[in-house]
Amino acid sequence: MKTALAFNADPEPTPTPLESVAAGLRLLADGLEALGREPKAEGQVEGDLSPKEAASRLGVGLSTVYQLAREGKLRVVRIGTSVRVPPAELEAFRKRRMK
Repeated sequence: MKTALAFNADPEPTPTPLESVAAGLRLLADGLEALGREPKAEGQVEGDLSPKEAASRLGVGLSTVYQLAREGKLRVVRIGTSVRVPPAELEAFRKRRMK
């Protein structure tokens, strides 16, 4: 007695590891876009600004923000290698600067 083998003449190709990673990144990007924001670093408070955002709001260059932080004139929050500026600190800096 012969056994019939099922054979799919048009099998779905198995994605390569690179294709799988790319698909995962697309899903992640779509999810972040749907949330309308970037992911926050662990421990980062919602609304903290990146140094680039702080520089833009202060009307100074990025290196000036880092220099102010280094000199202790602008308080920043460091989380690992990430640097964030609390909005309240930005306002306090503006007030100190206006005096």
